[in-house]
Amino acid sequence: MMGKYLRTAWVIGLSVALFSCWLSPHFWYRASLRPDNPPETFVKEDLIGVWRADYKRYEWERCERPGEDETRKARSLEEWLILKEDGTFYQVLRDRRGQIPDQWAQGTWWVERFPDGVTRLHLEGGRFFAGAVCYSFPQLTTGGGYYSSDQTGHKLIFNEGAIIIVGWDKFTKELYLEYPFVGGDPDAPIIVEFERVPESEAISVPTPVP
Repeated sequence: MMGKYLRTAWVIGLSVALFSCWLSPHFWYRASLRPDNPPETFVKEDLIGVWRADYKRYEWERCERPGEDETRKARSLEEWLILKEDGTFYQVLRDRRGQIPDQWAQGTWWVERFPDGVTRLHLEGGRFFAGAVCYSFPQLTTGGGYYSSDQTGHKLIFNEGAIIIVGWDKFTKELYLEYPFVGGDPDAPIIVEFERVPESEAISVPTPVP
């Protein structure tokens, strides 16, 4: 009898776990590398605000380069992106361990939209930090385009800046941002994703060094 109850509890627990995955937009998103496009009502002003990417969510050792133990430490990083109304921005890559100095970039931003609906954010003067982390952590000396196209199939050309893709979460009806994919395996890449920071948490946003 006890075994029957245990089997029942196991089945219920498994069902709950699977249902949670079904509800999770990330579960469905990761099944496809191509993000959903923003709705037709999207305007660039929708991106104004504070965005944050938590690097601890990603398996940086999959970048397939020497020093995997060192690369794992990249999980202590977080990146902030602040898009302002005047068309300027600044980025901060911060190490929560405090062992790597803050990395800064700033400049102007603009939005590109293709006929198929794909939308990309251009950061003139920005840095492709996900690429720098994947391919040169902890020196962070590189950050260009390592694939000829991004996960939407559009070409990547880096001219003293960074490109970020604008995605749409069909479940939460919210925008999100993601870098072009990086890593050694294009079939199982690392895609760093930014989420909007609520105003209540914006007090923790780093400010540019004078």
